[in-house]
Amino acid sequence: MELNIPLTEQNMKQLIRQLRCKRCGTCCNLVDKIALLKHDIEPMADALGISKHQFKDRYTFTRDGRRFLSANPCVFYHGGCTIYKARPQVCRQFPFNQSYVKEGKNYIGIVECPAGLEILKEFGVKV
Repeated sequence: MELNIPLTEQNMKQLIRQLRCKRCGTCCNLVDKIALLKHDIEPMADALGISKHQFKDRYTFTRDGRRFLSANPCVFYHGGCTIYKARPQVCRQFPFNQSYVKEGKNYIGIVECPAGLEILKEFGVKV
């Protein structure tokens, strides 16, 4: 698959804005851990009605100074995302984030996401 546009930060933001999640769960089952940002934790804890400390203790682990959510499948995926409105940034951006494999101009991983496929077709990518 050859992408007809460079994946600059501006183009990535445009792709992410156009993304209309199908809530299929494909991304929820692809990775074994989900990297969290500091601002991801409070909304998820609030959605669950628990404190940030409780959330960290129950659902996350740290490795090399970074905090992760256990996945594969994601602990919050039960036939759909149970914290969808509070999901982490990396989930909001999937598949247009670091979850795909980049080799030159070939992008693998985006094609596993039905919503990502729709956008790529809009940009003229032959899949």
